[in-house]
Amino acid sequence: MVEIIRTEFMKLKRYFIVWIGVSLMLLTVLLTLFTTMADDGMVWNYQFLFEQVVKNFVTMIFPMCITLISGYMISREYTDDTLKNIETLPISFRKLLAGKLIVSAILSLFLGVVLCFHSRCKFYYGI
Repeated sequence: MVEIIRTEFMKLKRYFIVWIGVSLMLLTVLLTLFTTMADDGMVWNYQFLFEQVVKNFVTMIFPMCITLISGYMISREYTDDTLKNIETLPISFRKLLAGKLIVSAILSLFLGVVLCFHSRCKFYYGI
């Protein structure tokens, strides 16, 4: 199983979809800043920004991003015509799919860390 996960990460490095996911995480902070800029007398602090980023992140961007990346990883086996070569190996399709889903889970943790880091930088440094 470790070998399957390692090879999935090696394949994932070739695809540009990961960078699209990272850019969506960065877009979440900008989207939050844009939607909460109304002058309604609300006091802005880091806690408020973080709550709004998490709300936008969890409800809109993150599920879409993880679904896109996971579906892309699975469908690439069909479009690249590598599934017929993988099926000749003594690895069940269930193990292959489980490896892809574990990689998706690890990638979702990575994207969550990117979002947290970017929201901190955006608030404290204005980057």
